[in-house]
Amino acid sequence: MGKAVLEVIEKETFIHTMGKSYLVSSSLDYFEKKLPQTLFMRVSRSTIVQIKAIKEVVLWFGNRYKIILLNGHEALCSRERSKSLKSILKL
Repeated sequence: MGKAVLEVIEKETFIHTMGKSYLVSSSLDYFEKKLPQTLFMRVSRSTIVQIKAIKEVVLWFGNRYKIILLNGHEALCSRERSKSLKSILKL
């Protein structure tokens, strides 16, 4: 899976890669358990990002981070997971 983000939009799970988006039947919980934690991180209830797909991280309101990915997608990291993201990326 190259440069990917997984997200839930209106109760449907999508995998977004550099050029395409795929609707999948599995939940984010399923992918979170299956994907290697050294390569992927759940940044909110509705989003998992591939760590090497992160282009930029911007400090956001309420001690959160806005993540900008190489494929153009953006994701807000939850307040609880922002601490882990900061540690992983050494921000």
